[in-house]
Amino acid sequence: MRYLAPACAIVLAGSIAACDPMSRDSSANITDKGNGDSGYFARDAEILETGSDGKTLYVLHAATITQSAPQSAVNLDTVTMRYQTGAGDDYDLRAQSATVDAGGKRFTLTGAVQVDGSGPDKPRPLRLRTDSLQFDVEAERITSAATVEILFAEQRLTGVGLDADLKARKVQLESQIHGQFQP
Repeated sequence: MRYLAPACAIVLAGSIAACDPMSRDSSANITDKGNGDSGYFARDAEILETGSDGKTLYVLHAATITQSAPQSAVNLDTVTMRYQTGAGDDYDLRAQSATVDAGGKRFTLTGAVQVDGSGPDKPRPLRLRTDSLQFDVEAERITSAATVEILFAEQRLTGVGLDADLKARKVQLESQIHGQFQP
């Protein structure tokens, strides 16, 4: 799809309305800026992003996707995303909404954000919860300035601020860190 990323294909389970206000509901307000190419609106859409090697980087599903103008950010509602790192770790991300840069590589997820991670050598999955986070697909990095809760095995950590390097498999909470550990 040319607006989101050159290597990105969009598969729609619903409908696309490319700026015709009669073909979509009135809750989506996309206006034509007079340049003849004012973006798009998609309902019940799935985006498949591939790398230069053709392998799937992520599969994203959203109840609605809008982009008001070419080269602008893409807005998504009711988002789920499946991402696999180069090391083979799987991450499932969920949020009430998200914004994606025009290149399709940087996401800002907001509203009841949850990340579940597992890998071939991880016997117990990791769960992360927060109100907002940023995910850089190319850097394989998740960051947040908000309060974060991390659950793994029987352990629970909370803190403010997060820097998770998915390549290095390292997670750092920035401040106000509290934990509960069960024997």
